[in-house]
Formats: sequence, C-alpha cells, structure tokens
Amino acid sequence: MSKILIIDDSHEMIHLFGEMISLLGFEAIASSDGRSGLSLIQSQQPDLVLLDIMMPDMNGWQVYEELRTFSTVPVIFLTADFSSGNQLRAESMGASLLKKNITPFELRDAMHAQLEG
Repeated sequence: MSKILIIDDSHEMIHLFGEMISLLGFEAIASSDGRSGLSLIQSQQPDLVLLDIMMPDMNGWQVYEELRTFSTVPVIFLTADFSSGNQLRAESMGASLLKKNITPFELRDAMHAQLEG
C-alpha cells in the first residue's frame, strides 16, 4: 500500500484529503506545517507528497526546495490559487498542481500518474 503524506496548515483539508486517500486504498499520513512535514518525509519515506502552497512560516515552494536536497519523492502541489503563474512554477519544478476543490477521481488520477511516474 502506497503511503501518501499530506502537508497542509488546514486541519479540515488534512481530514478531507486523508479521507479521500483512504477511500482510494492508500495510507494517509499528515503534517500541519512545512518543518514537521520535512521531518516526516525523512522518517516515514512516503511514496507521494500532497503539498499546500499557501502556508505560514514555510510555504509549499520553500518546503519543496528543501525536500529536494534529500529526497526525490513525487510531489503534487495543492492550492486555492490555480493561477497560470503557479501552474508554470510547479511544472518547472517537475511537480503537478491541483485545485483544492478536486474530486476524488481527479485526485486518484493525479496520484496514479505521479506514482507511476
């Protein structure tokens, strides 16, 4: 079973994505901030990271840059701001970008695409 790490400062979003991930047959683990998320990547070695962009203290872009210093885990950025600038930035980093209001089927497809890489 693939392990998916959710890093998001919203407990509601963690719960929502955690439920979707579990229903899709994956194991969900979560962190509510970037620093502890980076620690979980090192200790839990997830197969995929769902990473919120807009977080206090350490945003998703910063988390991504730091995690790339020690891991090649696939990342899907999550955002409410689905602007072309964010889309281009995510693509240039080799990551996917999804709106937070996606359906479980869209999430499943994006996760499979990243896991099968």
